[in-house]
Order: sequence, then C-alpha cells, then structure tokens
Amino acid sequence: MFVLSYFFLLSFLWRFDRHDSGCWEADPSNSLIFHRFEYHFKWFPKTGTHIASIDAVLIGRLKMDRALYLAMSGAKQDMHGLQLHANNLANVRTTGFRADLEQARSMQAFGEGMPSRVFTMTERAGQDFAQGAVMTTGRDLDVAVEGQGWLAVLDATGQESYTRAGHLKIDQTGLLQNSNGSLMVGENGGPIFIPLPVSKIEIGKDGTVSVRPQGAPADAMEVVDRIKMVRPDNSELFKDVDGLFKSKVPAQMFDADAEVTLLSGALEGSNVNAVGEMTSMIDLQRHFEMQVKLMKTAEEMDQASSSLLRLG
Repeated sequence: MFVLSYFFLLSFLWRFDRHDSGCWEADPSNSLIFHRFEYHFKWFPKTGTHIASIDAVLIGRLKMDRALYLAMSGAKQDMHGLQLHANNLANVRTTGFRADLEQARSMQAFGEGMPSRVFTMTERAGQDFAQGAVMTTGRDLDVAVEGQGWLAVLDATGQESYTRAGHLKIDQTGLLQNSNGSLMVGENGGPIFIPLPVSKIEIGKDGTVSVRPQGAPADAMEVVDRIKMVRPDNSELFKDVDGLFKSKVPAQMFDADAEVTLLSGALEGSNVNAVGEMTSMIDLQRHFEMQVKLMKTAEEMDQASSSLLRLG
C-alpha cells in the first residue's frame, strides 16, 4: 500500500512539473526532484518519515528559487532605470541635452535543460530627439540649430561627432570650441581657427564665421570659415559615453547639409521634462521596493521549508 501511494504521488508531481516546464527529462530541476524521490524511497520508509511532505518542500524550494531569481533581476533593472532618470534630471539645464530613454525586456536564461529561468535585459532604447526650448541670450557666440540638424565637433580622440550644444567660445590659441571643450569642425573637416586678436565675431545663419580684426574699420568683416552642419537620420546615430552623438557605422562622417540653419544669439535648452522624470523615479522606486519584498517573502518561505524538514 505504501509503495502504491508513493508512485501515485510521483506520477502526480511528474504531470504537474511537465505542465510547468514542458519536459521531464530535460529540466535539471525535475531531475533533482526525481533523485530526491529515489533517496527518500531508499532510506526513509524504515524510519516512518512522510515522503510526500518532504518532497513537497523540495519542490516548493525550487519554485521559490525561480521567484527569487526573477525578483533579483527585476530589482537590478529598476536600479539601472533610476540611474538613467537621475542622470536626465541632473541635465535638465544642460544646453542641447537629449533625454535618454529606459527600456528592458524579459529574456529566458538558456543553458543545460529547459530555459525555466527568466531575467530582464537592458536594451539601448535610444534618446528623445524632440527639440528643446530656444532661449535668447544676445551673445555673439551663442547659436541654436533651427529644426533638424547637428553641429559637427571633434571628440577627445579626434573623431567627428555631433551635438546640439551651441554655447561657443574661443580658447587662447584661437580655436573655436563649445562649452564642453570639443573643437568645432569647419568646412574642410578640421578645427576652426580664429586669428586673434579680434574686436567682433559674427556667426551667420548658414554657419559662416566672420571676424573683424582688432583696429580694423567697422565694415571690415572677414570670413574665416564655416561651421559644418549635418542632418543625418536620427536612427543612424547613437549617444556615446561622452555625451556626443556619433554614427553607428565606425569612422563614418556625414556630409555637410546646406539646408541646416542656425539662429545666432540664442541657445537650445535641454528637452528633459523634470516632472516626468520625477514621476518615473517614484514609480521605479516603488517597483524596486516590491521586488525587495518579494525576495524577503522567498526567504521566509525557505525558512519555513527548512523547519518542515527538521520536523520530519
């Protein structure tokens, strides 16, 4: 009678776990349950231990392991999301800043046996390319790109990159750069050099840089170069760790687009929505707390399972 009851229980759990994971032989967790059954069948009948209760505890632990793994992975992703939105909020006043978007999707953990574990994977969702508010400054070296388009600059390695930050300045050697220290690219693909000293500098709608040398007549404006402006498709760009946008194709440089125009004496602000970022951070914080509570619940259930084993 005992043997028949035991195999009835084994058959029930086998059908239950087949429904849960899809295959008995291929799932390592199922193999673990099967070996546990064999172990209890060989040793515990002599001591009168209840096999059904012990094996149910073992199965419960396996289910808790899956819940714990899912909660841990979700909490990690929530932390990444909080960091991203905090960075957006910190750049709410950064000139020409484009807000980063946060996205993740569920992925099965493939390996030996069936993929019965699921984790979250961060995806490069991209950025919000909506234009920020344009602020009038009246400064000669402030420019804002009108509509679609980018200013070409050189990054720290000399690679051509792209930005919307138009707060420009001239360094001691006469090189034109933006507020982040990136050199502006001219028509010929090199940096723009301003012959110092100058008493006036103007940047035209088409990006033409004109200067009046110090001591020269008021109408003696000379064109020294033209800022390179491009208009690639946004899908062709990615945001690098230095905050500059670059082509997804390594070392690719886009051709200048004469239709891109500038607004002189103005700056484009960040397109970050401060209220929206705060709301997203609160939502992620609550979700993170829920994941932590789930991990705590799994721990309590594991302790209760251990107690049942000791009672057995």
